[in-house]
Amino acid sequence: MGKIEDIRAYNNVNVKARILSKSNEKKARGYRGTSLRVCSFDIGDETGIIKLGLFNEDIDSMVNNVGKVIGISEGWAKYYQGKIQLSLGKSGVITVLQDSKFPSKLEILEIEKERVGKTGGEDEGNPDKEALFVKVSQILPNMSVSTTIRVCSKEYIKYRHKSEQKIRLRTYILGDQSGVIPYVAFNEEIATMDAVLGEVLEMKNCWAKFWKNSLQLSRGSRGSWDLVKKPEFIDKNTIIEKYNTTQLDKIDQLQPYKAYYSEIVGIKYQSQANKIYDEKARRELELIPEPDNHYDNNAVGIWLKDKKVGYIPKKHNKAIFKALKEGELELTCFLGVYIPSLESNYCIPHRLKNVPITISTIAAEIEWRPVIMYPEDLMAF
Repeated sequence: MGKIEDIRAYNNVNVKARILSKSNEKKARGYRGTSLRVCSFDIGDETGIIKLGLFNEDIDSMVNNVGKVIGISEGWAKYYQGKIQLSLGKSGVITVLQDSKFPSKLEILEIEKERVGKTGGEDEGNPDKEALFVKVSQILPNMSVSTTIRVCSKEYIKYRHKSEQKIRLRTYILGDQSGVIPYVAFNEEIATMDAVLGEVLEMKNCWAKFWKNSLQLSRGSRGSWDLVKKPEFIDKNTIIEKYNTTQLDKIDQLQPYKAYYSEIVGIKYQSQANKIYDEKARRELELIPEPDNHYDNNAVGIWLKDKKVGYIPKKHNKAIFKALKEGELELTCFLGVYIPSLESNYCIPHRLKNVPITISTIAAEIEWRPVIMYPEDLMAF
């Protein structure tokens, strides 16, 4: 088993550690209104300490094991509030171990105290801490984000009701040379963001999260941004034009060396298509054009093994159909939505009506990161 210092976000984890302490249990609301009990445990070894988040009956099985050594097999590491945290994910297992040679709780805490003393501590709650700036393509879910970015466009104001309070929100598209990301502003912040449309902002400690299967930014509780003058920064039109070349509803022809994102529609109309939900992300699918389709002569069917599971949406299929018929580009279709980053073994959650897919014209050179998360990855601890 590995060491805590070797744990990386969005990877499976096999680690041995001692349970050091338990936090107070909290209530959380899951999908479709289900109630969840949530609790975090501090666990550690001689290389570091990390939080382990558990739910419901998993909490009960660990309550009486504080102080003991455990082994975690096939756990899952993720970012939460800017730090890496463990959970059991879908297939993780915890086993209580007997290991008299494993460092004691006191030894682990002393080592951690010495390590923090040497580094000065992470102090992630300090807003004056020097921020580590990232590109859009490096943003991860549940991550405190500091970045330099241009405000490219805005959408219509929408309204949301929460606890009898009417909230105004507006989504802005922000971008840099590596990509774009939506930013959601609320209430008074909308007027301020409208005033900097087209300008370059320096954002610090903003928050990245998933909302309706999309990775988005918001200011969050600790975030801030300032207008900066960077005439050399990539201009708004170039950002939008570059982004549009990957949007299937805006192009007539696929290009080599790109990844395109779509989804499977009509799953419920296909016999045994629900088996798609049992497949792991990055499962390869087959695309078959259907020129004689009664409803759409650009129809493209999606197949898993020898079963049709659905279709490419009509708004996305024109360029894909053309590429398949011409045969000049080698297309590869994968289950799940990915951008260049990390490996994943996620399965597709059942809650998705239309399952996301990636269509690649250069599959061999793409690394993978999911933008599909388990329910526990979206919970607030």
